Amino acid sequence: MGGPADFERELSESRAREAALAAVLGIMRRGPSELTTVLESVAMNAVRLCAADNGSIARLGSDGWRIVANAGDIDPDFLERNWGNEPIAPNRRSLTGRVLMDKGTTAIVDVLADPDYDLGNGLFKFRSLVGVPLTRGPEIVGVLILRRGEPKPFTPEQIHLLETFADQASIAIDNVRLFNETKDALDRQTAIGDVLRTIGSAAFDLELVLEEVAKHAARLCQAENVVIFRTSGNTYRLAAGPVPPNPDFDRIVGANPQPIGLDTIVGRAHLEARPIHVADAVEYYRETSGSAGELARASKVRTLLAVPLIRDGIVLGVISLARSTVRPFTAEAVDLVRTFADQAAIAIANVELFQTVERQRQELSRFLSPQVAELVTSEDGAKLLEGHRRQITVVFCDLRNFTAFAESAEPEEVLGVLRDYHRAMGEIIVKHKGTLEHFAGDGMMIFFNDPLPVEHHELQAVRMACAMRESFEEMARAWQKRGYELGFGVGIATGYATLGRIGFEGRFDYGAIGNVVILAQRLSAEAKAGQILLSQRVQAAVETDAETTAVGDLTLKGFTRPVPAFAAESVKTPARS
Repeated sequence: MGGPADFERELSESRAREAALAAVLGIMRRGPSELTTVLESVAMNAVRLCAADNGSIARLGSDGWRIVANAGDIDPDFLERNWGNEPIAPNRRSLTGRVLMDKGTTAIVDVLADPDYDLGNGLFKFRSLVGVPLTRGPEIVGVLILRRGEPKPFTPEQIHLLETFADQASIAIDNVRLFNETKDALDRQTAIGDVLRTIGSAAFDLELVLEEVAKHAARLCQAENVVIFRTSGNTYRLAAGPVPPNPDFDRIVGANPQPIGLDTIVGRAHLEARPIHVADAVEYYRETSGSAGELARASKVRTLLAVPLIRDGIVLGVISLARSTVRPFTAEAVDLVRTFADQAAIAIANVELFQTVERQRQELSRFLSPQVAELVTSEDGAKLLEGHRRQITVVFCDLRNFTAFAESAEPEEVLGVLRDYHRAMGEIIVKHKGTLEHFAGDGMMIFFNDPLPVEHHELQAVRMACAMRESFEEMARAWQKRGYELGFGVGIATGYATLGRIGFEGRFDYGAIGNVVILAQRLSAEAKAGQILLSQRVQAAVETDAETTAVGDLTLKGFTRPVPAFAAESVKTPARS
């Protein structure tokens, strides 16, 4: 049984151990950013309290084992240069190998007397060693190592203290892991959200969306070069990047289309419709002479990841990430790039859909009026097409003496006249924002204020009719020289009509039904060559802006009473620009 001196010594040592452990805990409370300080404090206190000459903490990372903390009488640079240069496997050749193999604390009393130990005998000049694993669940993520220059074993009390220090170091490392995982997850979610917001706010600015994708992929996946290619037939060409700028890429690849083939990593990703991950692109392209191999050698591209942009089973392009060292991307990084690829594919599909709709709208405009083509492809089109009631101004126009001309002229001559007539009238209709309901031979029906509202639609109709008459007179003079005696008559009426889709499945028109349509048609039939007849309501709406003369009451088919009519001579006020 010890005396008072021993008791005082044990009490002092106990207080020193508690103070050391408390100091480490105090540093840990500062947060994950203090990991290096925590590990250095663990190593320093372990060496001091366990009477060791040197102590180190080795940590297993994605790039292998590395010394992350050191304390004692050995040069840290010397230790870093000569420790862990070879992969450490679970075996008895080294202390760390034994810790990995035994999955627990391991001690070597004298390395010179141990027949299995053959690593570092004459290098570090240490005799007694002890290693304690740093664990995360069943995994060993590091080792706390103490060394003595003389063959003196560590006591059970010292080993127990080391294991306590190792637990603290493990907790500190795991806290950093959890913090980084949370931070990385937040960064990923933020980046994905940024791209989605860009797609939402600039859906048809494809370059902006793809540049955003490339920028976030480069940052979060620690890639030194990111490019996005877009498929075009049997080739692909640059759509975004490189991020950051890469002169070698611009010189070798640039905007030139590249053939899609199995001889390139990007081509393989496209043809196989799956991510292609190559650890060393220089080795992969060693025997090739194409632009991909040249780029790998010139830019020192080593690790390369290519992920296809797939939408509805179709590959729309490929995103490629590169590193200048052999450092494969993690599974988490590959999954993240897949997400970015999906977003890029959505952006491309949106733009292609928009371009398709615009192309179809332009094609429709060749057969329908631009307003109806716009209506058919708009979000509110279905509702309007079902039917609605609105005040419109209707214009009917046709050629005088056309029947006699068609009976006496050759079909080619008739067709030529109609083509010139339709072309000239069609340009005027579009210019004045009229809706062409139909044309049949020499007759046309146009209305205003639907589907798009038109301010002062009565005046706009009269203005259009006057422009048509002026254009027709120029054509008529040329036709007269060829013996064609044709005239042009117009009827205009305004009132309420029911508008919408009419016809049957497979053949629909957008039309107007109502007395206003019949009145305009009857006025057109009564108009003499060069005459524009207006209904009384149209006359009232345009009398301050147009020169008109009263024609008198006309007896029109289908109307029980005579209808007052007026002839438009000209428009006094210019069209608003």
